[in-house]
Amino acid sequence: MRIAIQDLFSGKVSEFMQCQSLILSNTLRSQLERQWQRLTPTERAIMIQINDDNMPVTLQQILKTVNLATSDVLTGIQSLSRRLLLDSIRQGQDKYFQFNPVYQQYLKERSND
Repeated sequence: MRIAIQDLFSGKVSEFMQCQSLILSNTLRSQLERQWQRLTPTERAIMIQINDDNMPVTLQQILKTVNLATSDVLTGIQSLSRRLLLDSIRQGQDKYFQFNPVYQQYLKERSND
């Protein structure tokens, strides 16, 4: 990343920090693609749906929008959480799921290809 800051922002870290989008290196993108290829179709469907919502979603929202059996969705969410691809957030009584920003950016770029 240091090279990107030097090349793109003339070494000005403050300008880099103002940039609102994440810059994924080719190496990181390649690692994320390998990880994507190892996911099951169920895990991919869940990830695509959560990413399409572009905001944290509840389990009920996922169940309504993903056309899969409830047991498959629950297993998929557990697996994605164990792989550290899916984070959970508790707000009051509700629990929400979201991706970390790096994987979210990767999925956005992947869907635009």
